[in-house]
Amino acid sequence: MLLLVALEAALPLTVSPTAELLAALRRQRPDWVLGDTCIVDSVRYTGDDGGIVCRLDFKSASAGKVHASITHLRFNPELGLAQDIYGYQKQRLEKLGAAGAS
Repeated sequence: MLLLVALEAALPLTVSPTAELLAALRRQRPDWVLGDTCIVDSVRYTGDDGGIVCRLDFKSASAGKVHASITHLRFNPELGLAQDIYGYQKQRLEKLGAAGAS
């Protein structure tokens, strides 16, 4: 998977978690202090079911590292890989939507 290799070469990356991801993390760990950005410090492919998963570091004394799907992250549009990431996210969300509709 070319995108995965390119992402690994670009690490670490600063990203913005979606509001939905932040809300889910805050429900699970209300004691964590989470900012609007975090660092992706590793990526892996978890197969067709999970897709690309990123390990996130919120750089907070209270927050540990968490794993989240790349579909729950927003990347800087000026990043050289941005269009490839957006294409993957769109394709992945369409695939998940189709699987949920069946």
